[in-house]
Amino acid sequence: MKGKEAAALKRIRSDHRGFSLVELLVAIVILGIVVAPLLHTFVTSASTAARARRLGDATLAAQNLSERVEAASLKGLISNPASALAVPPADAALYLRGADGSYSRSTDTPVYRDSCYWVGVKHIVSGASSFNAMITLEAGSGAPNDALITQYSSMDAVFSQAYPGEADDPDTMARREFEADATAISGGSYTASSPSRTIVMSLSAVSTQVENRETVRNLACKLTYNYTFPYSYERAVTDPVTGLVTGSVTVNTVFSKAVEYDLLPSGFEMTGTSAPSVYLLYNPWYENTVDSITIQNTSDIPFPLFLVKQVTDCPSELIRKEPHYRATVQLVQSSACPPTGGATLYSNAKQYLSGLSGSIPGVSYKVFSGPYVYDSGVAFPNDGSLVVQEAENRLYQVTVALYDSDDTSFTGSPLYSFTSAKLQ
Repeated sequence: MKGKEAAALKRIRSDHRGFSLVELLVAIVILGIVVAPLLHTFVTSASTAARARRLGDATLAAQNLSERVEAASLKGLISNPASALAVPPADAALYLRGADGSYSRSTDTPVYRDSCYWVGVKHIVSGASSFNAMITLEAGSGAPNDALITQYSSMDAVFSQAYPGEADDPDTMARREFEADATAISGGSYTASSPSRTIVMSLSAVSTQVENRETVRNLACKLTYNYTFPYSYERAVTDPVTGLVTGSVTVNTVFSKAVEYDLLPSGFEMTGTSAPSVYLLYNPWYENTVDSITIQNTSDIPFPLFLVKQVTDCPSELIRKEPHYRATVQLVQSSACPPTGGATLYSNAKQYLSGLSGSIPGVSYKVFSGPYVYDSGVAFPNDGSLVVQEAENRLYQVTVALYDSDDTSFTGSPLYSFTSAKLQ
């Protein structure tokens, strides 16, 4: 039995000749046809998943940057981008965009509320991906950016004239000194004419070189109230021999008084475009002469001056006095000062404080270019407005463009772009 089984097995092995080459090739081709789509599907799926993960990382990175831009103040963002965006100092900077579309780091001092800014950020890690980003803030046109906004004005130099009759009121001080002087000279009997008052504010800047620093301009501001009190009195004429009074002569004379104030006793250091806000709150001069106010700004200092006329009487008295109020406000600057340069005046001098409508016709404004040439046709600026109002860019379109981490010049095509808005 064992011999027969062995013979049968031998016959089977000898009869099995295996697969031919053609059969193997056909099998391989069939296998390739079946497996190739499966492999392609697998590779495509893996690539799609990788792109999806990278797109998700990019979306998250762009949204995070956009939220940080929205949360930061505009001043903070343009002055210290790294701090505002919470990245290392070397990874964020303000850039300039050339006409050819290229970007370069900015070394200039940024202008607040400019029309466009570019902030470059590098080494942004999101998920398993790393990116570089260029953030563009572009101001749009429209109501938010065209509306006038009241500006904050610091009160750096302030003079508020005391109420009439108070001891430290310069008008009262001058009048009391005049009365005492005229009484002493005339013997107690004199006739006073209409007094006059001139207010002169002088601003000057002195440049000094500070060690290890740039040249600093230190500003001084002086205020002077000048008074003249014309009066006359009768002086007796005596005979030089007998000493008897033979008659009298009329003596016409003038008492003068100047009261000075230093509005910046510690000075004011002007750095960059900084300049002080100066406030002069004065009592109107309702005497029968012109109220003269002169601002000497021959250094062409660009500062806002708030010239505020104060209420000094009851409404019924103001209604009687104000229509006859006359004043001349003069701004004296150098001949080199451009028409829109130098000081900017804000005043209510032409306005009725008694509630009457319209403006006081007797108040004029002159802008001098040099000591002799002036334009008398200049309209009194900002009638009644005692605040600075300017249209400012407040609404910005924010575009975050993400680039590959190897693209440090931001010149390639963005991998992802995200757009939002920022309201300052």
